[in-house]
Amino acid sequence: MGVLQQLGIVFLLMFLIPVIIIVVFYCLKKRKYTEEVEADIIDIRKVYFPMSLDYFYVPVYRFTYNYSTYEVESKNIRLEYHNMSFKNNHVKFKINPDDPTDINDQLNLGNIKYEHDKTEGLILGICAITAAIVTILVFTFY
Repeated sequence: MGVLQQLGIVFLLMFLIPVIIIVVFYCLKKRKYTEEVEADIIDIRKVYFPMSLDYFYVPVYRFTYNYSTYEVESKNIRLEYHNMSFKNNHVKFKINPDDPTDINDQLNLGNIKYEHDKTEGLILGICAITAAIVTILVFTFY
């Protein structure tokens, strides 16, 4: 087997494995959040993050599920929220029926879809770095 064939197999494995992992995580996540609720945005909280030396904004929702009312902070923490007027707006998102405070609020606000799951990016980044290292090693020693 030639070097190019080995390199092709390495690249195939380096990108196929993360894609499979991402698809599996995505399917598991979708199964976890099964109940759709309608919520009101009751507040937008300003939160300071020392690592970025900046303030971010977090929507706070109020919704009712199984005759209980919940107030939950969004998982979407954005710098841009202070420019948007969300108070007294209604949104729909899915929750985990086993723990209604566990929400999946990937909202499509305007034309921008805000998501807060960075697992896929981390996996792809690690795989890209690993593929680069393997490529350098293959070309160095062959």
